[in-house]
Amino acid sequence: MSDFHPSTPRVAIVILQWRRPEETVACLRAVSMLAYENYAVVVVDNHSADGSVARLREEFPSVSIHEMPTNLGFAGGCNFGIRTALDDSRVTYVLLLNNDTRVSVDLLGTMVAAAEADSRAVAVGAVNLCGDGHSPSGGHFRWWTGRYVDLLDQRPLASLAAAPVIAVDTIAGSSMLIRASVLREGELLDPAYFCIYEETDWCVRQRRRGGRVLLATRARLEHKGSGTMGRPLQLYYRFRNRPYFMAKHANPAHWVTFLPYYVGEAAGRIVGYALAGRRDEARGVLLGVLDAARGIRGPGRIAELAP
Repeated sequence: MSDFHPSTPRVAIVILQWRRPEETVACLRAVSMLAYENYAVVVVDNHSADGSVARLREEFPSVSIHEMPTNLGFAGGCNFGIRTALDDSRVTYVLLLNNDTRVSVDLLGTMVAAAEADSRAVAVGAVNLCGDGHSPSGGHFRWWTGRYVDLLDQRPLASLAAAPVIAVDTIAGSSMLIRASVLREGELLDPAYFCIYEETDWCVRQRRRGGRVLLATRARLEHKGSGTMGRPLQLYYRFRNRPYFMAKHANPAHWVTFLPYYVGEAAGRIVGYALAGRRDEARGVLLGVLDAARGIRGPGRIAELAP
C-alpha cells in the first residue's frame, strides 16, 4: 500500500467485509495497483468468524485489519473503520469501498480531484459498472414514492460523462469518498439502519447542512455484487428501512402518496414472489414490512434470513 506523500491529500480506504474473504483479497489486490500516491487501507471484518481475518493478515501484513466481536452491519462497521482512519490526523478524505468492487488504477485520483475542485463537496461517488450494465451509483430521491432513481437508468453513460461531475441527492455507499472534516464533526452513518438506506440518509443530512454530493462520471470501478447478504435479507432491510428514512426526512404531505405506494409495492412483491416459487424473497418483504411497523432497527432478522 502507498506511503505518505505530501503533494496529494491523504486518503483512508475503509473496506468492510462479512464472510467471503476471497472477495476482499481480490479487492485489496486491485487497490494495491492504484496510481494514487497517498493512501492507507483499513479493513473491518464484521464478525465473519470463518477464518477470514487470519487469511487476510497472512496475505496483507501491512494492512490495518480489525475483527469486530459482533456484526455491526454496514453502518456500524463503516463507522468503526472511519473512527480508526481518523486517528491519523493527516487524513483528508475517507473512501468507503465495498469488498466486492475492483477499482481502476485512476479511480482515487479522479475522485479526489473532483472533491478538491469544489470546496462545498462533502462526498463524491463513482460509476459502478457490473458486467454490461451497472449497479446503483448516484442519482435522485423521489419523495412521493420513497424510491431512488439512478442517473444511469435515465441517461447513457457516454452522455453523463460529458460533464466530469454531476450534483445528485445521493451516491452509492459501495464507493463513497467523504471529506474527513465532516466526519470529524461527528457526521457518521446512522447505525439504526444496519444496512441499506444509511448512505442516502447521510447524504440527505449533509445536503441539508449546505454540502454538495457529487457523482464523478469518469471515476469507474467494477462492482460484482457478491450476494453475501442474499436477496431475501436485502429485501427485508429495503422494506424495513424505507419508512424509517421517510419518517426522518420526508414532509408530512409526502406520506399521502408514499404510504399507499409502499403498501401496494410490498403486497405486489409478496404475491408475485410467492406465485413464482420465490418464497424466501416473499418472506423477506413481509418481515421487512412487519418490522417497519413495529419500529425494529439494527440487525433485525439477520439470523433468520441470511444465507
